Amino acid sequence: MYTIYLKNITKTFRQRRGLFKTKKISALCGVDLTLEKGQILGLAGANGSGKTTLLKILATLVTPNTGTGHINGYGLKEGFKIRSSVGIALLGERSFYWRLTGRENLEFFAALQNIAVPKIKHRINEVLTIVGLKNISNLWYGNYSSGMKQRLNIARALLHNPDILLLDEPTRNLDAKGTSEIFRFIKKNIVESHRKSVLIATNRLKEIREVCDKALLLDKGKMIGFGDCTEIANKLSILEL
Repeated sequence: MYTIYLKNITKTFRQRRGLFKTKKISALCGVDLTLEKGQILGLAGANGSGKTTLLKILATLVTPNTGTGHINGYGLKEGFKIRSSVGIALLGERSFYWRLTGRENLEFFAALQNIAVPKIKHRINEVLTIVGLKNISNLWYGNYSSGMKQRLNIARALLHNPDILLLDEPTRNLDAKGTSEIFRFIKKNIVESHRKSVLIATNRLKEIREVCDKALLLDKGKMIGFGDCTEIANKLSILEL
């Protein structure tokens, strides 16, 4: 059975135009997706293609208008059970507290996730080890480099030990070395060592070709291709010309 199976997912929003008028915006139009345990799927597309909307649907932060499927064996309406299986690291640093240490930030979010108090310290040590930040976890978050902040974001998503990890452009603002380091530990420490399924939203061709097992390409909410990474990367390069 697939870890993620989605069929004909659609999502529309209402965008306000003036005081009384609204405009219907189609964010996703009939999207299909499958992902197996221990695989990395690249979710490709330009800004505004629907990548983040799809991630939020998988994390139950947004409800689709139509479509069927299951996430880790749970139907799309079983939000509470799905949330226990999915960790999401969205783009941005604003959700962290800059004057707290990396460890203190994780302690705060562990409490919000209702992780049992006696288990919090042990679990934080586990995720800090996975992302390679244990030795510098007592530094203020504001003193972290961009790569360290990305790793802490992933550590936060792993706190409740989900089977599926959703990453929204995890290498944005990183240089080539930082990008290589992030994906090296995702493949080794998260996928190979812990057999988690990972979905990565990206528009970087190299990441799709070299990191992902398969890829889904979106353009203005519509599926343009799904499957072979090289083929998807070539299609994406054409769309960006």
